[in-house]
Amino acid sequence: MRVVAVFEATTGLGRARNHGLAVARGNIVGFTDDDCYPAPDYIDSILEIFSDRQIGYAGGRIKFFDQRDWPIGIVDKCERRIIQPFSYIDGPDMKILGANMAFRRTVLLQIGGFDDALGAGALFSCEDIDAFAQASFAGWKGGYFPGPIVLHNHGRGKESARLLARRYAIARGAYLAKFILRRESAPLYAKEWICRSARMSLAAARHIAGDRRCLRVSSLSVHCSYALTQDVQLAGRNDRARNFRK
Repeated sequence: MRVVAVFEATTGLGRARNHGLAVARGNIVGFTDDDCYPAPDYIDSILEIFSDRQIGYAGGRIKFFDQRDWPIGIVDKCERRIIQPFSYIDGPDMKILGANMAFRRTVLLQIGGFDDALGAGALFSCEDIDAFAQASFAGWKGGYFPGPIVLHNHGRGKESARLLARRYAIARGAYLAKFILRRESAPLYAKEWICRSARMSLAAARHIAGDRRCLRVSSLSVHCSYALTQDVQLAGRNDRARNFRK
């Protein structure tokens, strides 16, 4: 197998994934993280999924490398789940995460790749869920498939996992805001935002003190910050602005 290593000087996982996409030449492009170990049959399992021409994107199984790690970033389910086009996408709930995902190249090109403003090292994470949602609203079917397996060696304990979960919650607010501002996804994502807000308010009433309340309030406070930031950054780039709002 030919291996090509590339370096992305600008921080941000979305940007780094786009750099890898630009170098890759296959019709199916798989992604994992630098702390993951793919199983020996990983590539064969990915290709088997995409033998169904209706599948545009997929998430796979993410197992512990070290059982002493805190259970975050782990998806170890045996049942596959198909996600229909034009669906609300939530990575953890739907068991699809960036540590083990793949797309058709044509799908990634159709949606303009990953959002450079998202991903670890950028302002918000969620570049993986964002890309899944972009593909879904481009009319593609996807899902979770337990065949492709990676072992996740994230090495986090309880405290570092708590901080990571907080960052994920804030990023999910930015992700919701982005899709609320898009015409075709606004009704579905606005409904989800309202439902989440109601659940958070109820949870806050039950858990008055502690980090849980702070986490939820922080998440709500940034629901619109990503969109406002992007409006400023994209003001002089009409082509990207049209894609962002359409």
